[in-house]
Amino acid sequence: MFRFFIVTAVAVLFGSAAQADWQYTRWGMTVDEVLVASKGKASKPKKPNTVEDGSILNLLSAPYNVNRLRSKAEFWFSEEDRRLSNVRLSLMKISQCPELRGALTNVYGPAEKSKTSLGEFLRWWDRENGNDILLMDYPGAICSLDYKPIRKPRTGGLWWQDD
Repeated sequence: MFRFFIVTAVAVLFGSAAQADWQYTRWGMTVDEVLVASKGKASKPKKPNTVEDGSILNLLSAPYNVNRLRSKAEFWFSEEDRRLSNVRLSLMKISQCPELRGALTNVYGPAEKSKTSLGEFLRWWDRENGNDILLMDYPGAICSLDYKPIRKPRTGGLWWQDD
């Protein structure tokens, strides 16, 4: 029964219906469009975060909760055009990460795994909906889920291209 509850929660929490988007957002939305779509839930942080080279910015965040799974949704935008490119969900209770991990496996099947000295990365490709899902599990420190569109490889190289 509990497993059914978690699987259902994950499907609602992280799934989208037949399109490459996340919940009330659509990939490529502007900051203002995400603010409107969130119906007042999203807000601008006092100091936006950047990723490594500063190419992606966390310009909005919102609480996102389904049943027992409480998380913070961070909306990441590309620096070039400030369009939505990634949603990161961070569980508020890191101790729930094994439950989330199991539920994602039940929904999407076995993950591709890679280990680091700090923890583990698990990746699923939801090809039906066109989304790349990455769970970062650093026991006792971080449990977050990145949700973004699957990018297509460029012809003749290892680099990726956006649609």
